[in-house]
Amino acid sequence: MISYNFFEQTTGIDLLNRLKKAGYISERTDPSDKRAKLVQLTDTGKQLLFSLYQRLYFPAYLLFGEMSKVDIQLMLSLLGPIEAKHGKILGENRTRGFNDLLAEILGPQKLNEVKSYQENQIMRFAAKKEEPGHSGT
Repeated sequence: MISYNFFEQTTGIDLLNRLKKAGYISERTDPSDKRAKLVQLTDTGKQLLFSLYQRLYFPAYLLFGEMSKVDIQLMLSLLGPIEAKHGKILGENRTRGFNDLLAEILGPQKLNEVKSYQENQIMRFAAKKEEPGHSGT
């Protein structure tokens, strides 16, 4: 669970300990590897998870519920490789800072171009909000 979610080891263990203390998970020693722990949801954890699924279902349904199966497949085929690429990058660089990672991947010139573009967009947005008669939306 820890490496799957891109947590540092100590952060992941702390999270698991808090979930255990709250009564959402239980743990036991892995019989095949005494150093490892196996975790599972408790009944309380299952109830919480179910309530969270209920809360998240409707926003997702509003966004994607009316999409045709063809459009869903198209979206998955377009976004799947992007998710795989970025999952690999994050998985291999969990302990590095985001700014260091950006600088390495983009390079200094491209990073400066992106920052400049971002600053320009923010300034344009701020200028529009200051225009007389602009509602701010």
